[in-house]
Amino acid sequence: MKDFRKLEIWKEGIERTVLAYHLANSLPDYEKFGLCTQIRRSARSIPANISEGSSRSSQVEYRRFLDVAWGSANELETDLTVLRRIELGNAEMIEELLLKVQSIQRRINTLIQRISKDMHQSETK
Repeated sequence: MKDFRKLEIWKEGIERTVLAYHLANSLPDYEKFGLCTQIRRSARSIPANISEGSSRSSQVEYRRFLDVAWGSANELETDLTVLRRIELGNAEMIEELLLKVQSIQRRINTLIQRISKDMHQSETK
């Protein structure tokens, strides 16, 4: 079991969640129950699943939660892409967050691959 508070990927997820909340809060009121809610939910899901997965006792479970975090990061990227295309919200904030989301997507993917490789090596021993 890992202390998720020490994981850099979790810290990055928290940072991105804070940025996503700031962006969502800057959107018009008519998006309060639309994109605002979706952006907050998907952003918050990334570090939440990283922390929950890291507390599990097996690599299989940890990987499953990382898969969910990966999916949430993809969902967040999609919502940000929609904002950019409909020109809603602060363009600079959207671009900054998109870059940071793409960075954490790569990190999650790398971690998933490493865990999968470790699991495969354990099975072949």
